[in-house]
Amino acid sequence: MNSCPIFYKSLFASTASKINVNSWDKCLEAFDAKRYLDSFYLLMDYINPELTPKYANADRTVYKIPHGSIVVTVTLQDGKFHVFAPFLEVNPDSAIPTLRQVCSLNFNNMDLAQIYLNGNQLNFEYNCKINELNPYKIYYIFKEICATGDRYDDEYVTKFGAKRLYQPIIKPFDPPKRETAYHSIQKCIKDALEYIQYFESKRWFSFAWDMAAIVLRQIDYYVHPQGQLKNDLEKAVSDMHAKNPSLSELVTDAKTFLQGLQEMDKDKLIENLYDVETFIPGKRRSELQNIQENLSEVHKRVKEALGSGNYIGVVLDILFNFYNMYYHNNVQENISRLVSGAMESASGKSWEEGAKTLNGALDKIMSGDITEAKKGLLSRLFGKN
Repeated sequence: MNSCPIFYKSLFASTASKINVNSWDKCLEAFDAKRYLDSFYLLMDYINPELTPKYANADRTVYKIPHGSIVVTVTLQDGKFHVFAPFLEVNPDSAIPTLRQVCSLNFNNMDLAQIYLNGNQLNFEYNCKINELNPYKIYYIFKEICATGDRYDDEYVTKFGAKRLYQPIIKPFDPPKRETAYHSIQKCIKDALEYIQYFESKRWFSFAWDMAAIVLRQIDYYVHPQGQLKNDLEKAVSDMHAKNPSLSELVTDAKTFLQGLQEMDKDKLIENLYDVETFIPGKRRSELQNIQENLSEVHKRVKEALGSGNYIGVVLDILFNFYNMYYHNNVQENISRLVSGAMESASGKSWEEGAKTLNGALDKIMSGDITEAKKGLLSRLFGKN
């Protein structure tokens, strides 16, 4: 345990958001000028410039946009705005528990759109007049439909035997990529459990917690799991921040989850590894200022830790915060190249060398000096031969 954890580069080419920030102010200006349809079209361009050409009809009165295992249909006709997204077909044998859960979603998760039952079919719906298309409101409606559909479809299929009404447009990993992903996940988990065991033997429980929290986020960064595995991983991440249990209990629960992934049938794990069409991103778009604000405290901590020679603490603190940045954000390319380059350079190195490499990247983010983080310059930036 004398070296930094191994880094696995994400299997996805880009972590960046597709949001077109240049359209937002124009969208608001159009709404204020009562050009409501123009405002809506600019909102769609803000979300993703590809939406209208790919998913709208010729006169832009109907959009059919896939998001995971639902399709969001937007209709703009006769001065009215209508959103309709088929969700699931209820299994008659488990209708009562399913509908109880749906009522809970309507009261607790849905503020504007609602889930309606039509026969045995559950649908998301929302209606308003064209002149009520406030961009903030409409984006929020899309977000709550997509987030709720994405979060609960697999759970309802698994727990209640519900049936999907739409098969998601997925891009499965090719066979070599599936094999690489599976074996790398297993190696990542095995190594993390060994680190955790070592830290626990030293009674360094905060380090053990850090390592457990890191590997959960590392798996998300590496393969972007989908389906029920995504839900289970998100729950494991959330459970790591429970307030009442002790650190050792939190780590024990995380180890149990990781061991469950080790023992999961290979085909079952792999079936949750794929790319999928989405409408509203589940993660925030990164902004340098927000990232700097989120990293300001760790930046102060590692300066003190470096001064005292606590290199293990520096590495784990920075790795946790870097992976946490990816977990919550679609990270812009220049920052992602800087961060992933530093994590790759520190991978397998001594704790001291890794701490200095990772801190160098952190310093650059905090100073805003990210212009050098370009392909071909990583060797100069991180001292590679």
